[in-house]
Amino acid sequence: MKAVLNKDNDQMEFQGIPCTIVKLSSKIFYLDNAKKTPYQMGDIKYVRPGDGKTAVSSCKFYKAYLDTDPEGLVVGAEIEANFQADGEYAGRAYAVFGAFKVADMEGFGAPVTAKKTADADLELDN
Repeated sequence: MKAVLNKDNDQMEFQGIPCTIVKLSSKIFYLDNAKKTPYQMGDIKYVRPGDGKTAVSSCKFYKAYLDTDPEGLVVGAEIEANFQADGEYAGRAYAVFGAFKVADMEGFGAPVTAKKTADADLELDN
């Protein structure tokens, strides 16, 4: 497995590592950035890609991520995490959206094209 460049923060990361949430704090922290981005801390269990050993590490869960599925993103949930590979925060992890299941749009019955209208509704042409 290779680290890839995260263009958002210009750091090298191991991305999309399958994990299981083993601990999740309810305490909310805030990043020291202009938006004061809220997050919670927890622990994740994962298999290290390099040696195949199971490990547990702390993980940052951005509140916006947790709010997408508050009943599903709990202890025992399977998620994906990115691990920073270099820089000041090397070895730190944060949860990512990659683990969410995506709907098969072909199963909606017919090919459709979406047009956005002025009131932000979608009209489906079929």
